[in-house]
Amino acid sequence: MGEGIAVDLSLAYCKEEIEESRLVPLLPGWHRPKWTMIVAIRKEDAKDKAVCEFAQWFADRQKEAYPSRWKPLFNKYQVTP
Repeated sequence: MGEGIAVDLSLAYCKEEIEESRLVPLLPGWHRPKWTMIVAIRKEDAKDKAVCEFAQWFADRQKEAYPSRWKPLFNKYQVTP
């Protein structure tokens, strides 16, 4: 296993390693600003009502799921997103 420092690594890529304490914070209390998640569709699909409704539905579900998905890790490292 390699060693190194990552400044801006998404929790999605390393959740298991953090939970198992194989990755640890080097700057306790510091965290990057919260990412803004964006759902993008092709310009030509913007006229399709079904595509737009699905994109909005998906964005809303992700916004609802985000806090509960990552809350345990945020709490562990005292991060307020």
